[in-house]
Amino acid sequence: LVNSPVGEYGILYAKNDTGTPLANNNSRCGLLFYQAGVAVVTGSVFKSASATATWTFSDKPNETTTITLTDYEGTSVVFEVDDTGDGASIVGATPVDGGGASGFAAALNTAINSSALKITSTNPSGGTIVLTQDAAGYEGNKTITLSDSANWNANCSTNVPAHFEGG
Repeated sequence: LVNSPVGEYGILYAKNDTGTPLANNNSRCGLLFYQAGVAVVTGSVFKSASATATWTFSDKPNETTTITLTDYEGTSVVFEVDDTGDGASIVGATPVDGGGASGFAAALNTAINSSALKITSTNPSGGTIVLTQDAAGYEGNKTITLSDSANWNANCSTNVPAHFEGG
């Protein structure tokens, strides 16, 4: 407790116990002015990262199975496995065709980056897909929906996560 010309105040400390993770644990984060009933908190203590999702294909999922991705703004796009090259069987779905794990990951990467989604996809190696929401915050922690999760996960060495996380 400090007595100053503006009244008594105390220094606030942030601690990672529950709730939204903090960028800096146990750090000074603001002031509490007792007489005025005002707390001043710096925004720099709050975590501000973009949500991500990562998985690795070991093979290509079955024809006509789908993955639905949603960006932080709520825009959703359905991507359909098109093994035969005849287009999507689901109206409005984006067909994705590529041979094997690496070819399919590369094709899905291109399809996601060409879509209206505010999600950036990278294909750093082989069959690996890394998705990052284009804006930081919890709004990016969206669900990832698979039409046949057993099939998709059987064709992944690292399974497709149920949602984006870390935002």
